[in-house]
Amino acid sequence: MPDGHPIKHTDDGAPQQAPDNGTYTAPTSYAPFPAKDGVDSDGRKYGPIERRGIEIEVSSPVDDVETLFRRTHLTAQFHAENSDYWTDITWYENDGGKLYDEVILSLCEEKLELEEIYPAELDIPERRLKTLFLRLARGQKGTELHTYLSGSDSVDPIVHKLLGYEGPDDIPSYNVLQREFRDLDEESELNMDAFQDAVTRAVYAAYRAGVVPPDAIKESYCFDAVAPPLDEKSVSRETKKEELRNWVRLLLDSTTDPLTFDRTTEKVDHDMRAFIGALATSALFDCGLEAMKDVCDWDYPRDNIPSGGWLHNYIPDRVSPDYDLSDFSSESDIAPVALIDEQFDAVHTQTLALAKEFGFWSRSDPLKIGADMFRVDWTGDDIEATVGRPPKADNEAVTAQWTFLVAGGIETESRFVLGGRLLPTLDEYPTALDEILSSSFDTVDIDSIFIDSETVSGELIKTVRRFAGDDWVISAPDHTIIKGLRRLTPRNYIGFAQDVKWNIEPMPNVVTYPYDSDDPDIIEIDPGKVLTEEIQYEDDDEKIAVPYDIPDEEDAPAQAPLDPDNSIPMLTEAFSDVAGQDGVGINRNHTHATYLTDRSLRNRSAAGIRYQYIQRWAIEPTINQIVNDFMPHIKSKDDRQRLYGMHIAILFYNWHTLINRCLSPRGLRLDITHTELLQAIREVAFEPTDYDAFWSE
Repeated sequence: MPDGHPIKHTDDGAPQQAPDNGTYTAPTSYAPFPAKDGVDSDGRKYGPIERRGIEIEVSSPVDDVETLFRRTHLTAQFHAENSDYWTDITWYENDGGKLYDEVILSLCEEKLELEEIYPAELDIPERRLKTLFLRLARGQKGTELHTYLSGSDSVDPIVHKLLGYEGPDDIPSYNVLQREFRDLDEESELNMDAFQDAVTRAVYAAYRAGVVPPDAIKESYCFDAVAPPLDEKSVSRETKKEELRNWVRLLLDSTTDPLTFDRTTEKVDHDMRAFIGALATSALFDCGLEAMKDVCDWDYPRDNIPSGGWLHNYIPDRVSPDYDLSDFSSESDIAPVALIDEQFDAVHTQTLALAKEFGFWSRSDPLKIGADMFRVDWTGDDIEATVGRPPKADNEAVTAQWTFLVAGGIETESRFVLGGRLLPTLDEYPTALDEILSSSFDTVDIDSIFIDSETVSGELIKTVRRFAGDDWVISAPDHTIIKGLRRLTPRNYIGFAQDVKWNIEPMPNVVTYPYDSDDPDIIEIDPGKVLTEEIQYEDDDEKIAVPYDIPDEEDAPAQAPLDPDNSIPMLTEAFSDVAGQDGVGINRNHTHATYLTDRSLRNRSAAGIRYQYIQRWAIEPTINQIVNDFMPHIKSKDDRQRLYGMHIAILFYNWHTLINRCLSPRGLRLDITHTELLQAIREVAFEPTDYDAFWSE
């Protein structure tokens, strides 16, 4: 069974003779979690969730018993670890009887005082008050308690003594005890809710110390349901909701401190949490920020909710390319507010640092990175920040789009987004990718990079080489040389070409891989002999069958490999009649995928290139989640607002990814939807409760 990190508890109100005087350390044990385990043959879908999380250290007493209820799953782990302890120090059976009664009664006065109940100040005799305390702590009805204390097979005399009675004959009648209990409940001599809370405190203290309670208590407190190994199906919904809120509190504190609008503290009505809550609400309900107060004041105090114009008023301007930020230093009297990209680069890096701390990647287990663009239609006035396009077939008003670039992990276990950029022009793609990868360079260990074919310049190849060496793969666009290589690759063969001309030195390699083929053979093609000029100017009806410079002489020697390694035969070495090979002469987009790479098939598998590139498609559902699940409703022509919305959506996406792949702050494996996360963010942001309460537990 999957085991997590040990958990620790310090109990200043532990029973006498408790293990280590109330300082407990317990291992954690978890039952299988089908939703997280997955079906991958090479491992669990989301990885070792139980080994990822913050160190859990709790203490008692707590401010309120609700905290105890939310810790029941932890209490059960301590109980399992401590239950054998009592066998060595007492001759009492640890079976819910005498040992339990003695521990409960020894805790009675202390737990009552925590609820501000002082027996000496009440009219009821103290021994009767203790008797009623024991009744609730055992989960008994009045007749059951009376029989337990005074019946023919009554409890051990030590219990009578602890209660203050001489023996079973000294126990008040059932009617007397019932009257006392009724008077307490009806005449409000004391707060019965507080009295029950004191009992609850005693029950939890005894249980986490390893003392076995009666069956009725196990059932009413759901102790057995969450006994190790822990199955979260038995954890209460309220506990799961609070754990999600705890996640949000932790992530707000751990990742968002770089965000600032540089406002004067004395004039601030809302902190950054409130603005993040407003953006989460916008994404949740797909409503504009200007409607936020009217949407949220059904659930939260209106004064806690920011008004609609803050995003336009507060976010920093984008600095002109002519503006030299080097003019400013940390010692400057006047410095600009950090730009949106800079602030969120820091935010994303802190989120990624937390993920790295939890073990999602390392230098020995680096990430595979995918990069891709996504677009949001724009039908307003022409603006420089959007990229033009032909009118859409289904909406001719769309002649421009907001264009964004994101890069992130493509393996299910670690599908985090490193960052994003708004692209005013497609030419900025390499620079934008460089900025994203540079900002996370010290935090993220990169194994390889995979990119789609939309814009593949020499600068883009130069960028990926900087961060991945020769471990990169880009889907090749349909340039002339690519058409020629595809047409020269026989059906069911892998084509490999080294040093293909591509406006960059050193020149990359090209791999052409058949979509549907079982263990295809490899042939190498000399790209220098591909008749690119002839292909470029050929007519559609007069395509060159074999666009390759092949000597006509029958006795011409076969082409030698470009590399002396003969494990990959050259095209003309493998086939004396190239034109006669099935598939040669056809530009087969629909049968072969073509990739640019620095990998050499002499050292790496062509299938590896193909199948790892297929993993790149995982960036597309990531983008779908960013756009459709987490993007705030921002329709402004202001590129600053669009950029801010993209970054906040990436932040929420990364939080969602982290929460579903780690233990919660109190050790639960949560399985949450994006709507649950957004609801939790707004609740933490807008609810007028003590935000720091979690950290004081």
